[in-house]
Amino acid sequence: DNGLIAIQENKLKLHVQEMQTFAEIKTLLNRVSNETAKQQAASFEKNTLLIGKINHSLSQQIQTSTAIGLAVLAGIVVISIFLTRYIKKSISQLMGALNELSQGVLRRNNFTNSNDEFGTLNQYVAKVIDNLMNIIQGIGFSAKEVERAVERVSDSSTKTSDIVRQQKAELES
Repeated sequence: DNGLIAIQENKLKLHVQEMQTFAEIKTLLNRVSNETAKQQAASFEKNTLLIGKINHSLSQQIQTSTAIGLAVLAGIVVISIFLTRYIKKSISQLMGALNELSQGVLRRNNFTNSNDEFGTLNQYVAKVIDNLMNIIQGIGFSAKEVERAVERVSDSSTKTSDIVRQQKAELES
């Protein structure tokens, strides 16, 4: 009997120990669960703050990007207006010079000396005008030479005519 009672007592002690261990595990699980809940709450709070900061930062980046985009767009518009005016002015000058040239007006315009295509076209028009002016001056010079030659021929013809009349008068007398 001693053996059975001892076994029963041991069983009882083991059962008490199991209950104590179970109670300790339950207590530890409650603590861990409570600590996990606290950590989770703290984590959620930190995440909420981070999300707020990210949203604020994103909002600022969107505003900055929008401002930069608008500034770039305004710059493009200003550059487009400037280029359009420059091109219109250059084409207008070139058209004016060509119109005068088509009407026979040979006047060298003071074109802007630019290093772009319009400057090159203006230089070519100026060369055409210079060449035409040189040709006309050459024609004028040649016309004066022809006029002088005609005067000499006319004088010579008059003298020859006078000599012929004089000889005729001498022969008839």
